[in-house]
Amino acid sequence: MKGWINLHRDITNHWIWHNPRHFRWWVLLLLMAQWEPRKVIFGKTMVQLQRGQICTSIRFLARQMDACSHTTITFLNSLEEAEMIRRISNSQMTIITITNYDKYQLNETNKKNRKERKVKQEMQQIREDNKKEIKNNSSTIFTRDENQFIIEIESSADFFESVAENLDCDIIQVRELFSEFVSEIKLIGKSHSDIVDFKKHFLNWSRKRTQNEENNKQHHNGTIENDKYAARKGNRIIAKKSKEYGESF
Repeated sequence: MKGWINLHRDITNHWIWHNPRHFRWWVLLLLMAQWEPRKVIFGKTMVQLQRGQICTSIRFLARQMDACSHTTITFLNSLEEAEMIRRISNSQMTIITITNYDKYQLNETNKKNRKERKVKQEMQQIREDNKKEIKNNSSTIFTRDENQFIIEIESSADFFESVAENLDCDIIQVRELFSEFVSEIKLIGKSHSDIVDFKKHFLNWSRKRTQNEENNKQHHNGTIENDKYAARKGNRIIAKKSKEYGESF
């Protein structure tokens, strides 16, 4: 039997303290209790025990206490009446639960560790919920990896800065392009082998999109210039004044 247990000073005010034999038996139960959840084999049965629980038999416990079975049962009954333990028994075993185990056996380090584990579990649950929400809101069913690509890229400021520099535009514009890109690949059900393939596809898609916009802009500007020239020559009916022709009316 390895490890240690906490023993609170309040025990000196308890009735069990004043009977050395009972006190020894009580400490024995505290030492036998599991300090973490675990599965144990009792006879041929697998039993799942929680913190502060003991799986034993009256016969085995009597030997450990150096007492007879009747005295052992009487002692356990006294603990149950004092609400110090709970007991479930059958023909094969007895499971004893120390009722206030965590109250007296959790030190500050253990409390901190349990709090940290709880926070990690809550954060993990939040991440899982976010993944489910992304999947449910998608117009097509994406694989888990595909959604993970989107999450990782959206949180990477360096990637958006690199794309903005490559396309010679600002980061806000790149993020808008990324949103359009994600919507488009969801619509067509496009999948990618890995995140590198995903990023490469987005970069090529963004280049084409910005180039098309630039070409449309130049074409639009050229059309306006041609319209102005035609108006000055009087070749279009939009010429309203004599100065817009090459000659007077």
